[in-house]
Amino acid sequence: ENILISLSPQFTEALAQGSKTVELRRRHVRISPGGKVWIYSKSPHAMVEAVGIVKRTVFANPSHIWRLYGPHSGLTRDEFDDYFAGIDNGCAIEFLNVHLLPRPAKLSMLRQHFGTFHPPQFFKYLRPGSRELNYFERIGAASLKAAA
Repeated sequence: ENILISLSPQFTEALAQGSKTVELRRRHVRISPGGKVWIYSKSPHAMVEAVGIVKRTVFANPSHIWRLYGPHSGLTRDEFDDYFAGIDNGCAIEFLNVHLLPRPAKLSMLRQHFGTFHPPQFFKYLRPGSRELNYFERIGAASLKAAA
């Protein structure tokens, strides 16, 4: 399983450095342990620059997610509460590891290859054999070998 998500560059960096080990989502993300999360860093980076291997996902109420992952979320408690305001359940994607890609794919390059490429607002499932997934796997081959 593979998905593509968009993050602010500071969160991508924190994941790659290991100071953040979980990504939070307001919607349920279904991805099995061992699945890959391809990370698009928003402007000013504007590129797919990392890949993470999923340890597990947790879909639960925000207070439970905070108890499990608060210090590893990259957020203060106030930021966390603001993010999850108004919903009953959220999702936490816990990573085994996250690696920066040796050859990141800039947005201009992605649009050149795929025409109308748009980074996902929430997340996007990448179908096996799809042009996007094949491309990401090619540029991430060294990082995936290091993660294995």
